[in-house]
Amino acid sequence: MLLPYASDFFPNRRRPVITALLILVLFIGTVLVMENDKMRFTWAGSQLLYRYGIAPNRFQPITLFTYPFFHDGFGHLLGNCFYLWVFGSAVEAAVGKTKYFALFLAGSVVGGFLQWLVCATILNSDTNSIVGASAGCAALVGLFAVRYYRSRLNFVGLPFRPHVVTVVGLFLAWEIGSAIYHLVSGATASGVANWAHIGGFVFGLGM
Repeated sequence: MLLPYASDFFPNRRRPVITALLILVLFIGTVLVMENDKMRFTWAGSQLLYRYGIAPNRFQPITLFTYPFFHDGFGHLLGNCFYLWVFGSAVEAAVGKTKYFALFLAGSVVGGFLQWLVCATILNSDTNSIVGASAGCAALVGLFAVRYYRSRLNFVGLPFRPHVVTVVGLFLAWEIGSAIYHLVSGATASGVANWAHIGGFVFGLGM
């Protein structure tokens, strides 16, 4: 996974308070899921994922608001935090703290609902619960691409700085291609919520 670490508009002078708090909450949620045995919690991580994640065969509307705050691994969390920190910080500076959090949450809801709809109807999948902040992050990337369309990005491991329009174009093409392939093949994308990414990104782009 290519991880962004800077853009023309990050870091900025305004403190990304909500972004930092979101990352903290995501980290705590992942620790609760992954480290419960070592810390001797009274619940299992799988119970948290089942209760607060989106289950295709057991849809509960409230989980659209809770699933973004849990991850099933620290690698999954790390990728989302990089995107949240770089793109989210710039969006927070542009739209303000309240609208920023509302956009993140709404993008998560839209992306999560689309992923559930596809899994529960077209794929008829009973895969594990869907969790992660990817849809909310994708919404922020979509908004960033419109608000800072001239920006160039720095990625770990890349010796050049690609234009944000190129990055989001490749991102959307990959997600749509993967999603359609898995629809045709009847697979569940090996746990990758492509439709959540697409739904979140398009929502952010539209907003």
